[in-house]
Amino acid sequence: MKFFTLIDAWLSHIEKTIVSSCMIIMAVILLTSVLCRHLNIVMVGGEEIAQFTVVWLTFCGMALCARKGNHILMSAVLDTIPLGKRKKLITGICLFSGCFCLLLAIYSFQLTHSVFSRGQVTPALRIPIWYMYVATPVGFFLTGIYYVGGFLKNMTRNEIYYGLEKPE
Repeated sequence: MKFFTLIDAWLSHIEKTIVSSCMIIMAVILLTSVLCRHLNIVMVGGEEIAQFTVVWLTFCGMALCARKGNHILMSAVLDTIPLGKRKKLITGICLFSGCFCLLLAIYSFQLTHSVFSRGQVTPALRIPIWYMYVATPVGFFLTGIYYVGGFLKNMTRNEIYYGLEKPE
């Protein structure tokens, strides 16, 4: 059990590092791009790097939100439902969302493999496009795992878990 706790802590640290790094890189690149445009200096590849960081930020951020249970909820509807039924509804939502995200991980892996096999690269920096695409199967897989973990926690514990970490 300690092994899984260690892996979980390691994954959480990596996700937070990727999300925060992408936000910083994206802000610096876009600010530099605006300054260069204002000074009539050509900045090659800034938009490509910003695009990569936005994609990685989106899919790693999605997994981080699923872990923490911070996704958008219909709390106005959920608050009107009695506690027992609310737990069943959230448990079902976690199971459905987890399975759906794992299915999307499979499809996105196939798409990423297709892009990888073509050898596509970005026009300016010549970075392989699959570096950007690989964020989708990683993000969907982790999100699916976290939702399934939330489902299992809802099945085995008294609290209501919206994600892997956050009880109601």
